[in-house]
Amino acid sequence: MNPRQLQTFLAVIRHENLTRAAAEVNLAQSSLSDQIQALEEELGAELFLRSRQGVVPTAAGAVLKA
Repeated sequence: MNPRQLQTFLAVIRHENLTRAAAEVNLAQSSLSDQIQALEEELGAELFLRSRQGVVPTAAGAVLKA
């Protein structure tokens, strides 16, 4: 995990919304999604549950946040 991925992860945690998190870290939403997906692959765990209402951390995401 690199510092940019951590910053992106924490922005998604704060906003529970990929578009708002992307705006905070000055990325396109697709680039933010790519970074989160790369982090999930690196860690071997899904970090967020995604729905039309937004995103919420999974158990693995909550552990990483702590």
